[in-house]
Amino acid sequence: MSLVYVKNKKNQTIYVYESTSYWDKEKQQSRNTRECIGKLVDNKFIPNKQYRMQQELEQLKQAKPEAVVVTEFTRKFYGATYLLEQIGKSYGIIEDLKKCFGDTYKQILSLAYFLVLEDNNTISRFHKWATTHVLPYDKTITPQQCGELFQSVSEDKQEQFFILQGRRRKEKEYLAFDISSVSSFVETFRQLRYSEPNEHNPLAKINLTLLYGDTSKMPVCYSKLPAYLSEVSTLMRILKSLPEVIDGKIKFILDRDFYSENTVNDLYTNHYKFLIGTKISLPFVQKHLDPVRATLRKDAHYHSGHQTGYYSVRSEWPHEKVKKRNGEVIRTDKRIYVHLYYNEQQAIDDTTAFNKHLDLLEEELYANKRVPSHEKLYEKYFTIRQRPARKISITLQQAALENKQKDFGYSCLISNDIKDPIEALDIYRSRALVEKSFDNLKERLHRGSPSDASEHNLEGKLFVQFVAHMFVSAIDKTMHEKGLYRTHTMADLLDTLDVIEQFQSPGKSPHIGEVTEKQKTLYAQFGIYVLQ
Repeated sequence: MSLVYVKNKKNQTIYVYESTSYWDKEKQQSRNTRECIGKLVDNKFIPNKQYRMQQELEQLKQAKPEAVVVTEFTRKFYGATYLLEQIGKSYGIIEDLKKCFGDTYKQILSLAYFLVLEDNNTISRFHKWATTHVLPYDKTITPQQCGELFQSVSEDKQEQFFILQGRRRKEKEYLAFDISSVSSFVETFRQLRYSEPNEHNPLAKINLTLLYGDTSKMPVCYSKLPAYLSEVSTLMRILKSLPEVIDGKIKFILDRDFYSENTVNDLYTNHYKFLIGTKISLPFVQKHLDPVRATLRKDAHYHSGHQTGYYSVRSEWPHEKVKKRNGEVIRTDKRIYVHLYYNEQQAIDDTTAFNKHLDLLEEELYANKRVPSHEKLYEKYFTIRQRPARKISITLQQAALENKQKDFGYSCLISNDIKDPIEALDIYRSRALVEKSFDNLKERLHRGSPSDASEHNLEGKLFVQFVAHMFVSAIDKTMHEKGLYRTHTMADLLDTLDVIEQFQSPGKSPHIGEVTEKQKTLYAQFGIYVLQ
């Protein structure tokens, strides 16, 4: 094999050919074949694309992969972490983490897997759990190394990851967000605010906001907000930060604690689509509920899947907008859909809880241990008369009780976009995953110790929890779509797969233990058909 240089007379370019000699049996003579592999530019060889790819392929063939030296027989659980691995590949989680966090992405993934599969354990238990499971990072991660990893999770890297994941979302998605307060030992955390004095809750608070796409059911990003901000200011702050993370049209699903006339007016003013939960006691809601209370309990308006009665009314929202220049208030009617629901079990639960609360209030009165914050409730639900010898007579105010109890079991959602009441309910209930993720995180932080709760550590923990929530959201989406919740809880499904084992002997490649037909069926629901 030799190189041949040929000059093109038209453009004066010198092309380089690879010449190979071979023996032609028919003609009984030596012949040559040439293949262009590049050209010379300033006497420097520039390979063409085809030749460069051939060389890279040859290097890959010759390169020997680094073998993991196994000195003893190992047996680890693999089924559930294998499912998470496939989900991570499908949604680009693994790829984006690798781009943003480099060498530490496997450690982040391993911790996230732990948070998904051991949602009731603290991160301090990870070291022991990791010895029994196949994980992306196959080395030991000590508690000290966990702390160092959390500290390495910078805001810039997080933001880059959010942007990469945001680009994977569809242009039209609902954006749901939940704001939940988390107690913390971290005195230096910038967003901390202290609540009003409360002997049962002396710790500082921080609000966490998780945003996710409703169509994909996948989280987009999270942010930290100071506690006790007003509703409108919090919402506007989130709105202003969104373009940096996700493009396209945004729709909001808001908890009823976020409802206010100002919030709704601001959403209309800024031309955002929304779905908001409201209190059933609002006059605007009562106006639409009173005529259809009986209708909501009829079979024709019952949804067996949600075990809920439903009814919708198209109405008008009295929108008010204040001109900045002169302060003039412009009033217009905006279209709005009022979705009403009745759940019989919820009515029973509400009644039980209310009766227990009445008993507590009555005990406080008879024991003369009145609670200042309950004074309005005493006055509202009881008639109290002072008797001789310091005894008191207590009777219930029946009218007030009936007015309260008539709304038990009813709920309401309002939207300027979603017409169908069941679609609205499905979308709103998807927030449950967000709340569960926050609840789990709050428990982990509460059980943490001050020594490992520095601000940087907390930043890293929040991010790893967010990554874990992405996997949970993906599993939840498939379980809803495939109807798996009819026969499994998420924990049951993961436990069923988790018992699949991987075995490895010294000098041999790992192999998987028995996979039952039930386990294969579960994998198939997630688009995974063969476990290699």
